[in-house]
Amino acid sequence: MGRQVRGRDRGAPRLATIRGLEEYGAPITVYAEEGEELVIELLPEALAGEARYLLHDVRVGGRSLGRETELRLRVSGPINVSASYRLQLLVWPRLLGGDGSVAEPDLVVLTSPLGEASSEGGSALWLDSVLTGNGTVGWRLVKAVYRGVDVTLEQVLTPYEPGALYARAPLSHLRVSVRDLVGMPVPMAQVTYEGARRLHGHRDRQHGGRRGPRRSPPRGGLGRGAPAPQGREGGIGAGGGRGPDPAHLALHSSHRGGRSPRGILGGV
Repeated sequence: MGRQVRGRDRGAPRLATIRGLEEYGAPITVYAEEGEELVIELLPEALAGEARYLLHDVRVGGRSLGRETELRLRVSGPINVSASYRLQLLVWPRLLGGDGSVAEPDLVVLTSPLGEASSEGGSALWLDSVLTGNGTVGWRLVKAVYRGVDVTLEQVLTPYEPGALYARAPLSHLRVSVRDLVGMPVPMAQVTYEGARRLHGHRDRQHGGRRGPRRSPPRGGLGRGAPAPQGREGGIGAGGGRGPDPAHLALHSSHRGGRSPRGILGGV
């Protein structure tokens, strides 16, 4: 009778072929003569742009063969052969604050049932998105560090497309403008943080002040595909805890003559 083929899917990735039927891609149903030998070849890895497939397991009649790439089967009855692949996507971890702030982390560590992955400085990662035959893969955030501060929030991430992968973090922007009592910029002013948490900022060259971030409690969900905020000024700050804490900005100035600034800028 010879071989007959049914149910072929030409749109599927060419990850498996049957020798002699190379023009067909899996999944297919092959009818063969009893006693005939079938040779099935499987790719260990296939790259498709910013996505790739990694062979995970091969099963014949329910028996696992591991990452076997060539099968020789003698036909004596119906045989079911299945191969599961890990679909991985190339992603760049980013931290997303409750106010839409986006920052590159110092370190991100993720874990899933398929292993652990880490990124330093926002570097790219190959993360599993789908295990064929088993569904999507969730990655638990184990650790996130920003400017030396632990900003880890318990969450599970799943990449659905290549690009930025956003993890929620307690980050926000703060802009401090130093002016005198009549609203004029104060030259040579210095603003220092007197709270219990670490604060990062930079000197405001235009107003002679210092701009830095404040901490805000986390809110909202995982941001996916959201653009980085535009038109914001100042740095991004990180708080190390889960609840808001009081902080003050002390104002010091070398301004001489006329009205001088005074007091404390509070309630950050």
